[in-house]
Amino acid sequence: MNTIHSKVLLLLLLSIIMIVACASDDEFIQQEILSVNGTELFVNIMGEGEPLIVLHGGPGLSHDYFLPHLEPLSNHMKLILFDQRGMGRSSVDLDSTSFSMELIIEDIEALRQKLGLNSIHLMGHSWGGIVAMHYAVNYPQNLSSLILCNSMPASPDFDEQLGKNFQQTFERQNMEDLEPLQKKIDAGNRDIAVQERYVQLHFRPSFYDTSDVNKLQLNLSDSFFKTEELLPYLASHEEPRSLIPELKSVHVPALIIRGEIEVIPVESDRKLEEILKNGKLISIDKAGHFPFVEKPEEFTELIINFVKSETES
Repeated sequence: MNTIHSKVLLLLLLSIIMIVACASDDEFIQQEILSVNGTELFVNIMGEGEPLIVLHGGPGLSHDYFLPHLEPLSNHMKLILFDQRGMGRSSVDLDSTSFSMELIIEDIEALRQKLGLNSIHLMGHSWGGIVAMHYAVNYPQNLSSLILCNSMPASPDFDEQLGKNFQQTFERQNMEDLEPLQKKIDAGNRDIAVQERYVQLHFRPSFYDTSDVNKLQLNLSDSFFKTEELLPYLASHEEPRSLIPELKSVHVPALIIRGEIEVIPVESDRKLEEILKNGKLISIDKAGHFPFVEKPEEFTELIINFVKSETES
């Protein structure tokens, strides 16, 4: 290799390092695949400071729908986003023996250790809230705080009311543009753009202003179809049970967030506020299931103030 080519390659390598590791003097961005707990996880780290690990919902989605809405948090803390086992850009090369709630929980702990973090703030959204609660029960000693954002209920006792709320909310759905997509999917259409739009519109009734659903960026890839094949394994591993008795022993400060028109029964969130130490329930006006999309500035301020108060206390 001649000297000119060597210099070009060196410059390209340095450029890549700068882009990935240091976008500016006060910004840190790192995206990589990490070998964690026997699988490969796609991890996206932004910023420096107190570590906040964020768990996406679904199950079956990726962390992409948090972006760009949560990015301002990276100006104040180390924001750690990742695609859970078998989802998004993480490895989908799994089977019934390697895809379970237990393994997803252990992935979080293994990731904490891999990143060299002593204690973490943990936020779970929607189904990710259930994952976060399981982690809190198993590893309370490794938590600085727990944030449950529009979390699925901690007990099946709320399932009946949840079903009724879903029914009422679905009345806000516009079937005119949803039905053609449904027909294509039912006919075996494997166009990922069709699938993404269908999933996106599925969430439309969960927004206070239904037009805000267009701000929800899912970025589904072809691996989504493999993830769909894996999801039944997750359900088969998971026995419905109440986490409430176990959560009573979790003594970290907790913030419970919901939107004004959230379908999750308010009684579920009130119960979490009651049983979690220093549990505080906050409802965000004119928002639904995705308050970080609908009210990003208010949501960001809420998280920053909570993490700051717990860090300084």
